[in-house]
Amino acid sequence: IAYGGYFWLSHAVQQVANDAARAALSGLDTAERSSLAQSSMTGSLANYAFLDAASAHVTVASDAINLKVSVRYDASASPFWALGGLVPLPSSTITRQASIRLGGY
Repeated sequence: IAYGGYFWLSHAVQQVANDAARAALSGLDTAERSSLAQSSMTGSLANYAFLDAASAHVTVASDAINLKVSVRYDASASPFWALGGLVPLPSSTITRQASIRLGGY
């Protein structure tokens, strides 16, 4: 159960990062992209049980070629980590990234 919960949380955080990257793409500058990514992340996390927006942090970085969105989630308050005394679990900090190529192919 503990590892199933970890894999589910990891997949959910990846999906949130993917959604945030797609939302951030429409921003005109870094500040607007960060705002859009934050808004998307908060909205997406509300759709998942056991995920709390207060435990998540999003960062947006870009260069001339790529837009990269990273979501870091602290899962230590998750009920899955309560089972950590029974089996060793990975780090409770789950970080996932999504990258989108900017302008053309």
